[in-house]
Amino acid sequence: MENIYEKCPVLKNDLITIRKLDINDAEELLKCYSDEEAIKFFNSDNCHGDDFHFTTLKQMTDAINGWLYCYNIKDFVRMTIINNDSKEKIGTVEMFNRGQAECYGVHGVLRIDIRSSFEKENIISSILDIVDNNFYELFNVDFIMTKAVNDANERIKALTKSGYKKAVKFELEDYYYKKCTNIR
Repeated sequence: MENIYEKCPVLKNDLITIRKLDINDAEELLKCYSDEEAIKFFNSDNCHGDDFHFTTLKQMTDAINGWLYCYNIKDFVRMTIINNDSKEKIGTVEMFNRGQAECYGVHGVLRIDIRSSFEKENIISSILDIVDNNFYELFNVDFIMTKAVNDANERIKALTKSGYKKAVKFELEDYYYKKCTNIR
């Protein structure tokens, strides 16, 4: 696979397409980032106090510009999630290689931000299917970790169904992880 920071692929399955974030996504993504029900499921750990609650188009475009800057300096990749049926931009995924951790090996941190109306097991499972089939190799990681707070019932069902396990080491409250099962 090519370096994701040199060429970000378009990844898709029957329900979802994931592709590089674009500034033109701002208006539709504002529906996600202004959705107060969705925000409680976002992972803003280690984000310098940002809760990703945006209520204006300017806030959303500023965030996207910041995310694109981070992509350009190879810090993390933020990609837009598109519902294939409606063509709506329903949220984003972010992923980065966090490096070596004592008990989890080289791991990536995955963030999934989606509108509350799409916070459904089948949608999240579809996102995880794309992640599991591509992100280990794209980010050169052995494990993927992601956060799901206790109230994220649909997300937790999707994670469990996809083979993610509750993280218990390092006091990682609300985190789930999955080891790469494909030979790389």
